[in-house]
Amino acid sequence: MKVLRLPLLLIFLGSLLLALFFGWMLVQALHNDREAFRRDLAFQSKEQGITVSAARAGLERRVQVLANTLAADPVIRNLLLQAAREMPTSPARNAMLRDRLRANLQPYWEALRESGALELNLFLPDANDIDPLVSMDPPDTHEQHTGDSDYLLSRAQHLRTVVFGIEFDGQRATTGGVAPVLHPDEGRDGPLVGLLEVEFGVVPNVEALSHQLESGVAILLRAGGDDATPRWRVSESSAGPIAQWLDQQQAPRVATQSAWRVVEGDDGHGYLLTLVPLSQAGDVMQRPVTAVAIWKDISLQLKQRDELIMATWLRWGLAWLIAEACLLLLLWGTRRVTRETMLAHQQRLEQQKRSLVGLNQSLEAQKEALQTLNDIAALQETSFPLLVERALQAGAAHLDMPYAIANRIDGEEYIIQAAYSPDDRFARGQTLKTSDTFCSAVVARSDVVAFTDADAEGWNDHRCRVLFGLKSYIGAPIWVHGQRFGALAFSSEQIRGRPFDEADREFVRLLARWVGATLMRWQEVEARDEMAGRLAKIASQTPGMIYQYRVDNAGNGTFPYASEAIRTFYGISPEQAAQDASMVIEAIVEEDRGKVIESIRESRENLTPWHCEYRIQHPDGHVLWLAGQSIPEREPDGATLWHGFVHDVTERKRSERLKTEFISTVSHELRTPLTSISGSLGLIQGGALGTPPESMRAMLSVAHSNAQRLIMLINDLLDMEKLVAGKMTFQMQEQPLMPLIDQAIEANQAYADQFKVHYVVTERLDEVEVNIDAMRLQQVLSNLLSNAAKFSPPDMQVEVRVEAIGERVRVSVIDHGPGIPEAFHERIFQKFSQADGSSTRKQGGTGLGLAITRELVERMRGSISFFSEEGQGACFFFELPRLVRPDAAERAALTERLAGQTEEAGVAPGVRLLIVEDDPDTALLLAILIRRWGYQAEVAHTLEEALGWIERRSFDAITLDLMLPDGSGLTLLRQLREQPETRDLPVLVVSAIAGEGQLEIGGQLNAVDWLAKPFDERRLAHALKGSLKGRPQRERIMHVESDAELTRRVAGQVAASMTLDVARSVAEARYLLDSNDYGLISLDLTAPQGPGWEIIPLLSQLPRHPAVIILSEQALAPNLLGRVDTAIARPGLSAEELREAFDRQLQGRRRDDDKDTQGDS
Repeated sequence: MKVLRLPLLLIFLGSLLLALFFGWMLVQALHNDREAFRRDLAFQSKEQGITVSAARAGLERRVQVLANTLAADPVIRNLLLQAAREMPTSPARNAMLRDRLRANLQPYWEALRESGALELNLFLPDANDIDPLVSMDPPDTHEQHTGDSDYLLSRAQHLRTVVFGIEFDGQRATTGGVAPVLHPDEGRDGPLVGLLEVEFGVVPNVEALSHQLESGVAILLRAGGDDATPRWRVSESSAGPIAQWLDQQQAPRVATQSAWRVVEGDDGHGYLLTLVPLSQAGDVMQRPVTAVAIWKDISLQLKQRDELIMATWLRWGLAWLIAEACLLLLLWGTRRVTRETMLAHQQRLEQQKRSLVGLNQSLEAQKEALQTLNDIAALQETSFPLLVERALQAGAAHLDMPYAIANRIDGEEYIIQAAYSPDDRFARGQTLKTSDTFCSAVVARSDVVAFTDADAEGWNDHRCRVLFGLKSYIGAPIWVHGQRFGALAFSSEQIRGRPFDEADREFVRLLARWVGATLMRWQEVEARDEMAGRLAKIASQTPGMIYQYRVDNAGNGTFPYASEAIRTFYGISPEQAAQDASMVIEAIVEEDRGKVIESIRESRENLTPWHCEYRIQHPDGHVLWLAGQSIPEREPDGATLWHGFVHDVTERKRSERLKTEFISTVSHELRTPLTSISGSLGLIQGGALGTPPESMRAMLSVAHSNAQRLIMLINDLLDMEKLVAGKMTFQMQEQPLMPLIDQAIEANQAYADQFKVHYVVTERLDEVEVNIDAMRLQQVLSNLLSNAAKFSPPDMQVEVRVEAIGERVRVSVIDHGPGIPEAFHERIFQKFSQADGSSTRKQGGTGLGLAITRELVERMRGSISFFSEEGQGACFFFELPRLVRPDAAERAALTERLAGQTEEAGVAPGVRLLIVEDDPDTALLLAILIRRWGYQAEVAHTLEEALGWIERRSFDAITLDLMLPDGSGLTLLRQLREQPETRDLPVLVVSAIAGEGQLEIGGQLNAVDWLAKPFDERRLAHALKGSLKGRPQRERIMHVESDAELTRRVAGQVAASMTLDVARSVAEARYLLDSNDYGLISLDLTAPQGPGWEIIPLLSQLPRHPAVIILSEQALAPNLLGRVDTAIARPGLSAEELREAFDRQLQGRRRDDDKDTQGDS
């Protein structure tokens, strides 16, 4: 293929783009090379400038040092001082002084001239001209001085320090330094006697600088021109063409910064010419007056630059030619590949066209296979074997094979699970050898095995071909639970007309998976049915109901599973309970239903185990006690499912009740005769009836001690029964501990004397206080002390220790007895537990003492324990929380603070309490106490009387007895909490059955406190003060009524913010006006003979005039109206309108009171 045959336009456009691209890259490369060369020259120029600056800095330091050194010479100072004094008076003297100064300066001057100095001058500070006093060279400098150093002289004279810089007089530029010469005797602060000037060239040595820079150097002086384009002339120069370049104006332009330029010499070489401008000292504009010119031969660098540029041209030109060649090669290769690709694509299209015919046939076969599989998946049978057999029949029809088998293979055992055979040649349950079937090959390969002609495909010698005469076969393994179960096989005695293709193989694979899944479900159902049968048998033998209880998000409950015992308990079937659990809930006795529902709710919310005992109404009418327990779990949809067990505890409850009744009855019935028996035996033993015979004393002692043991047993049984039932009351009080311990030791010492044992307190805490029940603590100490004495050897001591353990106090009782065996440690606090059965006979005791002791200590928020080693005695100890009291200073501060608070928050005037008490004496006692505390008190002896008081009066608190003649106090408490106006009224229950009442309502009604009779006055006072402390101060209103219905509605309206008292007679109104301070009085005058008419004259006599609202249908007489500030409201006002009228009048009264207060002040 020739290049000329390529598309010419494409070649032209590609070449043009490449030329443009590489041309642009060449321009960029050339630009970069030039910039690099320029930066290199700029760097060299900068180095030259730095070198000149360094030389100048060294020269200025020399000038400064030399001027300072010479100005400090004492001879020069003295001579200048004499010249300054005598100059005006004696010219001859002046000449002599000049000669002496020259003579002294001559050595210095000779040394300075050798180092390049140009001038050395001395000046007087007060000279009228600028001529020097002495000038070393030339001799007539003082006569020809042009004033080029005037600036430095004036600055040095003014600053009194060395100054230096460039001096330029138009003809010469020098580096000068001027130093002040001070008075020789007065140091640096002395007067100025003269000035010394030293001048050098612009640079130290031009030739030396030229040699250092390896370049030409020249000193240029400004010869005119403006600041932007100054003209220069050469002052001093090394060999070079600098003057020619200046004449040709090839020098770079400078202002204040150095500049450079490439120039060409006469020899054809190229030079880098750099000018470093210098300005005169004192010129704030920094205009250059001299400059240092440096030129360096850079011919070699220029040649290298030209060679680099040429190389850049060649490099990018060659790159462009290579790119052009690559473009042509690419176009040629692309065309060739395109033609080959099109040819191959055409060949593939022809091949695909030929395969479409076979593909359509395959698609039809796959469509039929999918349809068959879909029909199989839609099969419905209640029996798994029948379902599989129908699937096998469908598969055999699809493959055109007469036999279909699903088998189970276990080694050599081949069991047909399901089969389709028109001639019943193969049947379910039939057993064969695996090696006699083609399925052995399937098992070996774990994949599909298929052939259409056994003889032609090498299967003619197989045992299955010989035994069954099968010629065509296709089979696949069946997997169940990830394990090979068996095989699915289709076979025929005829050669198959069409070979098995991949669609047939995939059909058999999918069908084998479906059979495996079906067999897996079959096994799971059988296992589940078997498990359900076992569970039903177990549940039928379980004395209770096993269940699952479910509550969905909507709160609906069901029993997904319940054993048959649900019929026994609730009279419903498990199927009914699975639909709705409401019948089970409704069967619960109404008194227990709320408790059960609440416990289920708490278990559901917190996912805590559910335990509950409750009663149900059995379908036959009797009541059963059931105990239930279950564990909840949260389901993914948010529902809660409990797994639990419910059993009948009716007999247990009956036994507990009988046991409690038996213990109480026997204990109480035995106490009286045992008290008489024990007392009589004690009198006989004591000789009250005469001295008994010696032979009777032992028997009497045995009888008396056993009577005492029976009494102790009965007392222990009663105490334990109260503790277990929660009926034992504790009167907790804050009190010192040591007096109680001393009392217990004293009370038990007589018992210890029987065993010749003595109690000793080895450690005391006299200041410690605890909050305990003193009587119960005495019982605890008595048990521990008596046990310690009983088990101690004779003539031994029992130690009692009281010590602080952190924020608790520990009381230890230590004996030296035989100790407690280690095997008995875990049972020491159990009921009826004793270390040795013989000890009961030897030492006595019921085995209940320590059990009771632990219960008593724990009820007082303490703990009890012990430690003992057998043979080493025992130490029993209990710990109680101790009260931390402030020291004396803190107590005084606390007392003062509380006193202040009491004065600030004292009893509000007019605070009224209602005492509801049936016993007149108790009611009188309460009334006296309450009135003594500063409250008003009213007494009601019955429920009806209390309701009447509450209807007519507003009270700030109520004391309530629960046992009233006409009903229970709890009834009144419920009514108070149901009414809006009394819902928040503080109620203090003071009753002999306060504990029982509190248990009965279960905390459903809010009461401030529950006090049992006989009550503690301090506790009652504290409770009253606490209940009234948080109540806001409310305005008190008196309403003189004629309409009872309106009064009741008004009371409901104002209850939230006002206290309403109702007067139904003049006497009652007088009593209320004398007892209370009212902010507003409402008079109902709609009734002609009502009490309101007689109240009006009384209002003007009150010390504080209240606001008054009068309800009247007629105008008031002027003599009545003038006595009070009155608002007249129309009759028939609603309770809401009357409440608004009350608010308006009270606000107006408050404003008037505020004005009166401001006027008084």
